[in-house]
Amino acid sequence: MSNEITRQDPAYGRLLAANRSQTTELVRFPMKLARETGLAPTYIIAKYDGGVGSSTLAAILGMFMNSPLFIEIGGNRSRAFKAINEADIVRFPSSDPDRFQRGFDARLQQASRPAIIELEQSLYRDAIQATVALRSEPFCSSAILIFVASKNDEKLAFQKLSDDCGVHDLIIFGEHEIRGEKRANVIRIPTLPKEIQDAFYTEGLSFMEAVQSCPALFTRAGFIGRLQNFHQQVTERLEK
Repeated sequence: MSNEITRQDPAYGRLLAANRSQTTELVRFPMKLARETGLAPTYIIAKYDGGVGSSTLAAILGMFMNSPLFIEIGGNRSRAFKAINEADIVRFPSSDPDRFQRGFDARLQQASRPAIIELEQSLYRDAIQATVALRSEPFCSSAILIFVASKNDEKLAFQKLSDDCGVHDLIIFGEHEIRGEKRANVIRIPTLPKEIQDAFYTEGLSFMEAVQSCPALFTRAGFIGRLQNFHQQVTERLEK
């Protein structure tokens, strides 16, 4: 009963509208196009372990881009991508022996769009190779290598693999279940409040819609603050 009364309160309605506008005003990531071709940035997500929130990370990153293309190479179809239009996502199953090459071919066919490519666990070395290739001739483009570390990954050995291949600007994210991230230079993926989780994972709303429609206004305001902090941390790394 109190819930119904609260939702009918006109001041609550105005607060709801004000909070919706707050999410639509989120600043986008810098868009560095390749000088000769105009190839947009490519975000390549690698991991050692499943269930670390890499698809949720992809959805969050996509909220800070204009018209991103999502590509899943291998792995299971993620529930985090339920709301993405078919025109905005391409999937290549693990059963496809050419999934890696085909995935990056698909990315280049929509070169003017920023792309987020999530790779299955077994392709973590290929993620580094793809980053090097996209930064080299003939592409000479912005390729951002991302690694999602599980809470048990204390040594972060992927950093050394990346460094050994000449990719020294790896961005490491800690899985969203970690409450207090203490590893140096690791950005924690924001934990989604339950109301946003339900709307995003179960109801199939887009990440932006799930945040905007969250009825728990104080909870949502706190989460948007964490999102803004997350955006600032990522932007600082992108601009180094």
